[in-house]
Amino acid sequence: MRRKNEPTAEAKSLDQRLAAAEALAHYGVRHGAGVLLLALAEPDEDPLVTLASMSALLSLAPEVGLPRLTAMLRGEDAEQRELAALALGQSNRADALDVLVAALTAAGTSRNREPLFKALGIHRSDGAITTLLEALGSENQTDAQTALEALATRRFEPGVRGKVEARMTPTLRRLFSELFPLDER
Repeated sequence: MRRKNEPTAEAKSLDQRLAAAEALAHYGVRHGAGVLLLALAEPDEDPLVTLASMSALLSLAPEVGLPRLTAMLRGEDAEQRELAALALGQSNRADALDVLVAALTAAGTSRNREPLFKALGIHRSDGAITTLLEALGSENQTDAQTALEALATRRFEPGVRGKVEARMTPTLRRLFSELFPLDER
């Protein structure tokens, strides 16, 4: 019988799979990249485990991980595309930024661009901020709003609020006020 507050077998298994992917990256054992490739060949039922595996692969063997995640960005599976974008964004790698910007340019719909904007929002680089600032001027309001939401994740960084405010359009002004409140400065 399970005790109160004791994790279920499923929760333990999830925690173990997640910890395994994170441990491979943490300890930096390059041979672990093969295990991660196998894990990604049949993605985990839990997206957090898949994301951790993608991030670990990119960390351990970027020359293998970057092309693999780039291919996933172009794939048919929307969830895999989103997870690949997030892993690239989390990596903060310059080459990952190049892949994200190229994918953003090639994406045909706002729905396909949305996870790319989110990934750029978590990529800690000036290039990511510049790309998102440029998107604020998009004629496509959905893209402009999504870019603004992505920039909001960086609102506490020096100068970001001012750069975003300088690019505000009347249409985005209300959303800007919600996402970048004055009392948080």
